[in-house]
Amino acid sequence: MPVQIKKVDTEDSDFVCSVDMGINNAATVSIVGKNGTVKARKFINPARDIDRRNQRRMMIRKKSSQTANLTKRKLPTGFCKGLYRKSANINLEISRKVMRDIVEFAKTHNVKVIVFENLSGWKAKAGRKGSLQKQKFHLWCHCKIVELTQQRWNELGGKIIFINPKYTSAYAFDGSGKVRRSKIKTIRNSQFAIRNYVL
Repeated sequence: MPVQIKKVDTEDSDFVCSVDMGINNAATVSIVGKNGTVKARKFINPARDIDRRNQRRMMIRKKSSQTANLTKRKLPTGFCKGLYRKSANINLEISRKVMRDIVEFAKTHNVKVIVFENLSGWKAKAGRKGSLQKQKFHLWCHCKIVELTQQRWNELGGKIIFINPKYTSAYAFDGSGKVRRSKIKTIRNSQFAIRNYVL
């Protein structure tokens, strides 16, 4: 049923809300100014839901391995259909929770623009076929989070901007150059190079 939504005009701001989509943390949200000043930051990680989803996937993997070893045939159509459905529903709920947190964080700091990395068409190169790392990339719901956030933020009168993800983690957001990383533990800079973006 079509619904008419009243258009809302949001005031311009000197700050933007940058969202860094990650594998370990679902999203790192920051309020960044034109000169690279970070006003606020928040890590969004619905760990409980992620664990529930991963448990279903591990159950599927175990059942498929046992079935293949016993039958020596390909898995039939509709194998573990219920577990796949539950896993997909949990993944959708993760996307909705992350979207709500991003929108509330942006509304709290009165920004008009939310910035995402343009990850459309991105494919994981790491991890061998059938490995847990490959499955982790496959279950990454970054596209759904961006889609839901764009729909909700447009309803609230905001604007969504997509930037090229290349070098956003290699170079510091404040213009100081390349990020130096520790050999013991990699510390990722979660900010974007938004200093060149003009509101």
